[in-house]
Formats: sequence, structure tokens, C-alpha cells
Amino acid sequence: MLGMVSPQGQSVPPLRLSTKSIPSLFAACALALLLAGCGATVTGLGPGQGPARLDEGEGFTAADGTRLPVTIWRPPAGAPVRAVILALHGFNDYAHAFALPAPFWASRGIATYAYDQRGFGRSATARLWPGEDALVADAGAMVRLVARRHPGVPLYLMGESMGGAVAMRALGRDPGLPVAGSILLAPAVWRAEDIPFPGAFLLETMAFLMPWNPMTPPEGLRITPTDNRDEMAAMSRDPLMIKGTRTDAVLGLVRLMQAAAETGVPRDRSVLLLYGLRDEVVRFPAIAALTARARRDNPRYRENWYDRGYHLLLRDRQGPRVWRDIAAFVLDPDAPMPGDALNRP
Repeated sequence: MLGMVSPQGQSVPPLRLSTKSIPSLFAACALALLLAGCGATVTGLGPGQGPARLDEGEGFTAADGTRLPVTIWRPPAGAPVRAVILALHGFNDYAHAFALPAPFWASRGIATYAYDQRGFGRSATARLWPGEDALVADAGAMVRLVARRHPGVPLYLMGESMGGAVAMRALGRDPGLPVAGSILLAPAVWRAEDIPFPGAFLLETMAFLMPWNPMTPPEGLRITPTDNRDEMAAMSRDPLMIKGTRTDAVLGLVRLMQAAAETGVPRDRSVLLLYGLRDEVVRFPAIAALTARARRDNPRYRENWYDRGYHLLLRDRQGPRVWRDIAAFVLDPDAPMPGDALNRP
């Protein structure tokens, strides 16, 4: 879904406990070690079973045999595919995250591929954190498979929130991936210093002691991930949206965000970063630090800011503005975009 927000529109913030509780946490940890094994669960990558493949039934099978459902939105029959987007959803979400804009892009000759990442949606290990290595390996394998299916067609890797962090890490680890560019929608780039003390330490401790424990927001806290109430209600009812996030999954996300912040945006290809100025999930200072580096390091870097945009830009009531900008970018990454006139530096 998004960085750290529940489908009810509430955030899953870094754990904040009084420092007075630290001694008791250490005592609990010692007791837990005596009674049973503790530690965060990371499903990770299994042993190789063959090359990754994209089946005609629209399922992605990774090299370790893990099967992940894929959703594809294609241009109308007989219409040429002018560009392709491989879309990576956010935390607690799944491929349905792109159900609103993808038909719009398809009408303009843009095919969209989206798969349920490990640990989310319809994957067999939903609710369990897969680890950065597995998420990045899956993204790289899918890029190559989709590029092979559409030879000669420009392919763009797009990530929303957590998906943006995965895209950044995938391109940072493997600069040779055959993509023409990347699109980052409010990428999750919190750094360790963005988490107030002692939140990061306590999160590590709780993920070790009680990794299965669901994290819930404090009473009365309200975060608005989108101003589209219909979409909020639909996400709340959707059984494939994860509710009650495991503590160790939140810790895994925090580590992924830190790694993405350190990696930064790709420097050797077109990049479009999109951010809503009303985003209450990925805060502006983290994005500002990322964009400052991007402007300096990549001459093909572009950005658009939406004054009425929230975290889930594609689902917002003003979402079609974002859809149009993305369509214009993937069809010609150097041409003006409809939203350029509204760009807020």
C-alpha cells in the first residue's frame, strides 16, 4: 500500500516507548532467550530451481520456484505497444494498486505489468517480510522477462513508496538492467536519523522479542494517505490488503528505506520523481534530501510536485493529473509534461 500506513488510513509509526521501559525490555529479552528462540523472520530466497519465467497464464516464477501473481493491462487489441511500465506496489498493498491508472495508460499504447511482491497480496508468504535481497532479485528478474517479451519497446521501472525503494535498490545493484528510465512515486526513503530516539532501537528490540506482534497506531492518530474516500473504503474492505503489520516486517521496511536513501536515484538514465505536498507518510525533508542529490548527480532527472497531492498519488482525486504526466514521460522522457506548469520546486 504505502510506506507505513494501514488501509484504514492510519499510520504505523516507529515504536515510541518511554526510556524507563528499556530495562524491563532487556529483562524480557533475557527471559525469552531462555524460554525459546527469538528473532525477526525473513523468508528470503530459496535455493535455485531453474531460470525465472513469465508464464502465459500471467504468473511470475522466480529462480527459487516462488510463484507470484501478475496483473497485466494491455493496449486494445490490434494497437501497438508504444511503451511498457513494470510497476512495483507499496507496503501492505499488491498489484491492484495500479488498477485506476493502468487502463488510462493502456488507451495510450502503454502496457502495465504489476506483480504481488513476496510477502504481500496473493503471495504464499503474505505478512512475512521477504528481505531486501528477495525483493530486489524479483524486480530484476521481472525487468528482464518483460523486456524480453517486448523487444525494442522502452521499458520503465515504476515504484510507489516501498516499491520506489525496491526500484532504487534494484537499479543501484544492477545498473545493467534493460530499462529506459524509472518513475518514483513518493519513494520510501526514511533514514535512521528520521526516526526519533529511541524508536529505532526499540523497534529492533521488539522485532527480536516479538516479531509476530502486530503494530497498531496509537489511539487518536489519523494519517490521510489519499483524499479519495471511495478508494480508502475499498482498501479497508479488501482482504488482500494487509492489516495488522508484523513488527519484524516494519523493521525490514525501515532497513530497506535506509538502504534506498543511501543509494539515491539512478544516475545513468531518465528518472521522474513525483511527490504530493500533502504527503503525511514519506515526509518532505526525506524527499528534499533525495531530490537535492538527484538534481546534482543526474542531468536527466525530472520531478513534479503536486500541491494537492497525498501519498497515494495514483489514487487521489487529482490522480488523473499524475496519470497524464507519467504517460507523457514514458512516451518521451525529454518532452514537456502536462504538469510542468504546476511544478513546485
